[in-house]
Amino acid sequence: MIAQLDGRTRKKLKLMTTIQDAAIALFKKRGFDAVTVEDVAKAADVGVATIFRNFGSKEGLVLWDDYDPALLAAIARHLEAQPARKKRPLEAVVLAVVEEVAAVYENERTRILTRADLIARTPALRNAARLGTHSLREGLERVLEPHVFGRLHRDLLAAVIASTLEVAVEEWRRSRAKVALDGILRSAFDTLERL
Repeated sequence: MIAQLDGRTRKKLKLMTTIQDAAIALFKKRGFDAVTVEDVAKAADVGVATIFRNFGSKEGLVLWDDYDPALLAAIARHLEAQPARKKRPLEAVVLAVVEEVAAVYENERTRILTRADLIARTPALRNAARLGTHSLREGLERVLEPHVFGRLHRDLLAAVIASTLEVAVEEWRRSRAKVALDGILRSAFDTLERL
């Protein structure tokens, strides 16, 4: 996916990944609350302003990823591919989620698990992650709007999808990634369809 981006964007993503790696290593070693943004800047050999410009906050150092835009784009593609009279939004979402998870899972598994662990044991990160889930929900609402009529139906579907993703990732984290994340996601969405 990164290979499709322009040089400037690739360079920025590489810098952000390098900074995040340094931050996560420090947070794992010393704990989130014991590490300052200045500590991270020093470890990553960047300025504090660079961190705030790219991540917005200390919590953003853990929460940042570029998965949501790719996920929303995949959902939009799958929704567009469905015949107009046979729209099944949840089916399109499941296909897109599994596709996107498969695209990053092999290379990002350890990173995702480490970030999920940090979030689970750090109250400030859990609170910030809730805001991230809300942002994802808003993105889902926008993507679903042309395909799901009725604001209540669309907003409810977006909320359920965002919560399902959150619960599935937490279950995967609790299992210590013994089952592949895409398998847990499929199971979660299957359960959702049976409700």
